[in-house]
Amino acid sequence: TLKQKLVDILAELKKSDKRAARSLQLAQEKGCGAWLSALPLQSMGYNLNKQEFLDSVKLRYGWKIADIPSYCVCGVKNDIDHTLICKNGGHIIFRHNRIRDVNADFLRQVCHNVVIEPELIPVESDSFQSVHGNRADKARLDIAANGLWGTFQKTMFDVRIFHPYAKTYEDQNIADVYLRHEKEKRRNYLQRVLQIEKASFTPLVYSTNGGIPYSALIP
Repeated sequence: TLKQKLVDILAELKKSDKRAARSLQLAQEKGCGAWLSALPLQSMGYNLNKQEFLDSVKLRYGWKIADIPSYCVCGVKNDIDHTLICKNGGHIIFRHNRIRDVNADFLRQVCHNVVIEPELIPVESDSFQSVHGNRADKARLDIAANGLWGTFQKTMFDVRIFHPYAKTYEDQNIADVYLRHEKEKRRNYLQRVLQIEKASFTPLVYSTNGGIPYSALIP
């Protein structure tokens, strides 16, 4: 079958080119190929020029992009992987905020009282001293919205984007990487949101390849 052929190709690639095998695996992720079939609507920011399209295809398959600087401003030898994780220049924050805002825009179509970066209620009462995770005053999550999982139910969301080609993840199953980040988000915020905010909590974890975990899909 075609599925078995793909498994065989991946097994052979892992022996000779781990990155190519990883790229092929990531290209099958839910959502990561949506941009290829999306209408190029300028009002939605979906229109790419020729260079942007070519670079996006190269990123999708792990191919090299020509004419990037040899060294990053942080002093490290530069490549695509470093470009996507370097904290200098604000790119990581811009990427995170863009994904946050896109999610908020979609939520506004089906929910009400959508708020970006809502401040959490402080953990003050002795009754909540058992709350684990982030207990900081003025802590914020990325989005809050009413009416997604229930008519009047408040849900809070927090975004995380990771780079699946990072050395930390190179030998890990991609589904396990998503799960790891989701668990960390829940460990930091779930109890506080449930007990103090009286809301539900949904982590929004994405890869730089555009993939999303199955737990983020609405059935």
